[in-house]
Amino acid sequence: MIFGIIVSVFILYFLIQYASNYAGFQKDVQKVTIIKNLKITAESVYTYGNPVDFPDTSRYDFSSCYMIINKPEPPNIKCDFGEVGSVLIPMLLSADGEVVVDRADLNFGWHVMHWIEVMPESVILFTPMDSSEVTWNLMKNLTDVLPSTENLENNITYDFCDGNTLTYACGGPCEKFSFMTVLDSVRDSASRCTRSLSKKYRLITISNNCGPGFSNYGVCVKPSQDGVGVAYLAGSGETYVYKDPLDIIALVIGGSEKDVLGKTFGEKLYDYKNEVWGERLSLAAKIMKQRMLLVSSRYQYLGENLECIPIYANLAGMLASITDMAKGNYKNEAVMRNLATRLKEAESLYQDLVDLGCEYYV
Repeated sequence: MIFGIIVSVFILYFLIQYASNYAGFQKDVQKVTIIKNLKITAESVYTYGNPVDFPDTSRYDFSSCYMIINKPEPPNIKCDFGEVGSVLIPMLLSADGEVVVDRADLNFGWHVMHWIEVMPESVILFTPMDSSEVTWNLMKNLTDVLPSTENLENNITYDFCDGNTLTYACGGPCEKFSFMTVLDSVRDSASRCTRSLSKKYRLITISNNCGPGFSNYGVCVKPSQDGVGVAYLAGSGETYVYKDPLDIIALVIGGSEKDVLGKTFGEKLYDYKNEVWGERLSLAAKIMKQRMLLVSSRYQYLGENLECIPIYANLAGMLASITDMAKGNYKNEAVMRNLATRLKEAESLYQDLVDLGCEYYV
């Protein structure tokens, strides 16, 4: 009888343990399915450019998920329940609650690079600590690549933080295009944001005095005349070089929360963005260089558009240098400034070809 009781207890324990493990397994299966569906949704937005809501990420905790470089394999989404398939499109991800999926574009003139932004409902706060044109243009450029959610259930809205006060620039929550209108009509500096901010607020401070610890929240950006400068993320002692708005937005979307090793998700997303950006830009420049040479030789053969041929040659040379430089040290300000200069020169040369009727807008 005692032996029977012991066996019965053992069987009961086994069944309970099995049921618990099975339930945990099923939960992880559902999480994987949701992330896979998010990838499919992101691919659709990447193709068509229309922002959408994705509420399923609110069913479980996906705050541990982040983009990871997985060479020689394509990038991946890594979560605390494992890695979830290859991601073939560039994606800035923060899947904490219901999310908005939108597309941002980087236009180099001769090439447009699409990026997917996945982020939860948020309020983007700006604190411009001077009223210069450089600062205002930076805010416009950052707002321009952030999501528009006017017809969605979840909203990304925009405002200013001045000291302990939110200004409510639109008399309430500002959607993207309304806020862009405000930026065209308002030019007032603000004091450092001291307001206690909840998780949904994402602060961008713009100041020439930015440095580690200057701001207790969000991202602090030093404005730059040529669009290449440095930014700092609260909770990190690193200096982050930016050469386009998405370098800063990667820090904003990733945020200041840290993994178990003490690395912020903003830094992880910034590294991922630049690795993918460099690979894709290098490949695009290599392909377009070959195209420039082929088109030029065709015009030469036909005796047409001869005035464009030397411009094609100059552009091909510029694209060859970009091919090599795009994979350079993205944490080196001088290297990125040199690359940004080459990109502007290539854009100008391509525009010359468009103006002469030898090319068209990409």
